[in-house]
Amino acid sequence: MAEEKKTKKKKQPKNKMKGAIVESETAVLCYFCGKDITLKRDLASVQVPLNKGTGEVIDVARNVHIGCATKYMDTIEYEEETLAENSEWGKCYAAFRTVMGIKEGRPLSKHAVLRLRGLRIGKYYPKGENVKNIKRGYTYEEIRLTILYCTPSIRQALGKNSEWKNGDHQVNYVMTIIANNINFIAERVEKKKETEKKLESIPDEIMEVEYKPFKNKVDKGRVKVVKSKIDEDLEREKQEIDELESMFN
Repeated sequence: MAEEKKTKKKKQPKNKMKGAIVESETAVLCYFCGKDITLKRDLASVQVPLNKGTGEVIDVARNVHIGCATKYMDTIEYEEETLAENSEWGKCYAAFRTVMGIKEGRPLSKHAVLRLRGLRIGKYYPKGENVKNIKRGYTYEEIRLTILYCTPSIRQALGKNSEWKNGDHQVNYVMTIIANNINFIAERVEKKKETEKKLESIPDEIMEVEYKPFKNKVDKGRVKVVKSKIDEDLEREKQEIDELESMFN
């Protein structure tokens, strides 16, 4: 009887393909931008400070895109940005306390604070996440302006309904009003910032057009049309800025 030939197990080829899709039952989300991380080559990790609520701050590893890791590290290096965000948080906190009819000096409930901080990153609750220096969600400035914009509606709602289950129920009702309007305000704030940037650059463009040497009559007519269009754009954008500012006066 001939000896049976031993069959060698074929080695499975190693996957040398770079940028393979991340294999996971649940999507891997970028901590910084909130979008899916689909390629392994784009996956990185950063240490994020987390306040445990007892005053102790620990560093926790979070998944991010490689590009977002650089951006995140850049943001946390700017102490002024952090101080500015803290200042905006204070204004937002005060605006919410005022619209809720809470006397100055009295703190907001833990639930109210967590709802505001959750909205900062576009969530119900932050769930242990750091909310500073994150580019997703809404800024505290946008939340504060939305509170001011919604103040008449909020006060009307609070005055009509006296059958609140508890303070948390009241906060949730108010946060629903704010959440329903914040995209409108955020878009207006962004548009205002873009318009201000345009206004800063337009005067130089006007000067350049006005003092450009004319070669012939055709050039003069063309330049007059361009200048007229710029003037119209300036006036329209100025009206939009005034409209936004008057919204909160």
